[in-house]
Amino acid sequence: MLQTIGLIISLLVWEAVFAPQPGYAEEAQNNSGNVILVRYQAYCSSDQPGVSTAEIQWPIASQGLSAPDVKVAVDRQLLEVTVYKDGFDRGLYKRIQPGRPDARFDFAKPELTKPIPGLTNLRLTSIGTSTEKAKPGLRMLSEPIPGRESMVAKVEGLEAGMRYFWRITSAGEIGQTSR
Repeated sequence: MLQTIGLIISLLVWEAVFAPQPGYAEEAQNNSGNVILVRYQAYCSSDQPGVSTAEIQWPIASQGLSAPDVKVAVDRQLLEVTVYKDGFDRGLYKRIQPGRPDARFDFAKPELTKPIPGLTNLRLTSIGTSTEKAKPGLRMLSEPIPGRESMVAKVEGLEAGMRYFWRITSAGEIGQTSR
């Protein structure tokens, strides 16, 4: 009996530690008042021990666009991140334009030179869209957003214990925020 209880506890601990973590989905509104579904999932890399990863998925256009039109939509996207609840208001965040070649996270305010905790090691490792074939390593690409073309960005280098706030905008638009 005691051995069975120990096995059950071991399985529960294993399940809590090693089971895939569910993603987070949030509905946000854009400037036009349209409801937009933003999905977020954080997990540990299976091939690089100690590397924390986040995938963020968001809609970029109505479904049915041609590949060149989707490319234009991707090129306009901005992904912004902070670890402060009011970081976007205070200018304490970094941004990246994932569709650009050699994209990297830069300070939103170029005059900032002091590192922001949790943002120093962030790097974009992969992007994909719902119009492309599945890409290895992009888990969320296999779950399209109904009725919309979407984009997924994979970011590595998150720090354990930090809470990240993400904001997605298109060039010239005020953002939608997710955590």
